[in-house]
Amino acid sequence: MDNKLLEDYNVDVRSDEFVSYFRNMSTHFRSSHLMHTMGEDFNYASALMWYKNMDKLIDYINARSDIYQVKVFYSTPSIYLAELQKLNITLPTKTDDFFPYADVEYGYWTGYFTSRVAIKGNVRDTGRYLQHIRNIFSVAKITNSSQYLNQNY
Repeated sequence: MDNKLLEDYNVDVRSDEFVSYFRNMSTHFRSSHLMHTMGEDFNYASALMWYKNMDKLIDYINARSDIYQVKVFYSTPSIYLAELQKLNITLPTKTDDFFPYADVEYGYWTGYFTSRVAIKGNVRDTGRYLQHIRNIFSVAKITNSSQYLNQNY
């Protein structure tokens, strides 16, 4: 457990923030079972640190279940869905093109993953091709190695 005498001791504050986050999140769900996926592109470059701190947070909160009134643990999507199935909750089905994704605060993308997948692949591939052409063009211009780039039209 963290030593309260250390300068950067903050497990109590972080635990309060963590539980507060989930209390707010729970207002948008039909079950008391909540799942929060962890990680991003570069978050686990130092995985040992992440898991060590998560373990401290989980241990601190669970040791104070009388205060927080929650139980926190690592899980998997299959375990989460199995618990939801046991509750026999009817959930709405969304069929239109809407899958919100936020990469910055107030910056949401919708439909990005669910529509026009082939077109998006073509855009990505042709964008890559265009970048290669720009690179070739730049080198040819810098080295003055193309008779066509020196012509004035």
